[in-house]
Amino acid sequence: MISLENIPLKYPINIGAPAPRIICDDFNLILLFYIDLFDLPKTIDTIIERDINNDSGVAIVKFKKRYIYKFGIPNDEVLLGHQYYKIGLKPYSFMEVKDSDWIKEIIRIESHHPYFDKHSFGKLKHYIFTFKDNTFECIAEDYSIEFSFETM
Repeated sequence: MISLENIPLKYPINIGAPAPRIICDDFNLILLFYIDLFDLPKTIDTIIERDINNDSGVAIVKFKKRYIYKFGIPNDEVLLGHQYYKIGLKPYSFMEVKDSDWIKEIIRIESHHPYFDKHSFGKLKHYIFTFKDNTFECIAEDYSIEFSFETM
């Protein structure tokens, strides 16, 4: 049964303009986005626009052995249309999909390869980041997160 596990972040995703960027090669992917360096409960009603005085604080998420990713819809206003919304997908969050249907679909497709080995897919995990204007999903073996107080 598909379920979601929230992955806590040291700093929350910037809710005004996280401006995510992707750097990707054949096997690895780096996702960068702006974080909030402020006390979120006190600033939730104050959306701060990107400017040269407020562009510090970046999350650097490195996905190891990236298999596939997608980036685009839905945004935070229509997240309720995402298939995982009913099981707990929330805006401005980082989650892992347990028992992922997307991983099962990849295995089904790859099973047509003459050297297919189902066990080689056992380490794959399905991750989701939800941002202001888009959603990022990735299947990879692992990830690491660093935070920088510099600009992108």
